[in-house]
Amino acid sequence: MALKKGHLIGYSVLPVLFLCFFFLPHTVFAALSIDGTDSVDAGYGSSNFPAFITLSTTLPNDVIILEDVDETDGGAPTPPATITSISDTAGLIWHERTATTSPSMVGWSGSLAALDAEIWWAYAPSPLSSDTITPTYTGGTLDCNALVAFGVNGANTDSPWDANGSLPQIAINTSATYLGGTDADPSVSVSTNAANTMLLGFVGTPYYGVDDGGYGASYNAGSGYTDLAYQQGGDCSDAVGAGAEYQVVSTAQSNTTVNFTPPGQGWFMIGDAIQAAGGGGGGGGGGGTGRTPRF
Repeated sequence: MALKKGHLIGYSVLPVLFLCFFFLPHTVFAALSIDGTDSVDAGYGSSNFPAFITLSTTLPNDVIILEDVDETDGGAPTPPATITSISDTAGLIWHERTATTSPSMVGWSGSLAALDAEIWWAYAPSPLSSDTITPTYTGGTLDCNALVAFGVNGANTDSPWDANGSLPQIAINTSATYLGGTDADPSVSVSTNAANTMLLGFVGTPYYGVDDGGYGASYNAGSGYTDLAYQQGGDCSDAVGAGAEYQVVSTAQSNTTVNFTPPGQGWFMIGDAIQAAGGGGGGGGGGGTGRTPRF
């Protein structure tokens, strides 16, 4: 069959398009996923005291995240113990993302509790095998403690946190209905710059669960989110709880709710976002080394 001029132009363009697709730079977003989780009661009297947690993962190039919720012996107005550094058997370099404290959180049996909640992270280039992660504390005497650790794969390992200047978001409820206060869902609203992110929620409480009724109901992930863990810390003179959740999204978020249910008494709530590899996000989302509001 004779080729017409139009056909010749069409056939000559195809190889060029092929080469452009495979060899010119183009953005590829990694799939964000959870790679390994663990949670422990690490307070006084537990087998994990002084506080430590062990995490194993299966994939290289993870961002490892640690949530710490601790209460200080003696309660309020004693300042709570806070983390000064973290070490682990894999030799990772740890960074503080955020930390918030309250010397007057409504605690178990109506007493005031000195509570601390912190988020730290590290880059793990290789899979972890029973990596023991150990925080070092300063300040008050550590008593009750709950730790949650997990790996996130597919993140931008140079700058894992979304660069939106409003992040992380922190909310606090220091009251309880039986003391004339208000029970409420732990909840914040988050906005992101990057399109492909993993939204993260963290809750910390001076109870086993949503109230001070002994080993009561745990907090559950909000609508659209998946529970990572909810850990009670009760091998101590009082009690704490720590929980984490996540949701993967593919569009930039604007005032999106990150929450746990049901309504509860005293709590901290932290909302944040990890950006996918290739997401860029304008930079500046990595360190987070300064402590954010303490109440």
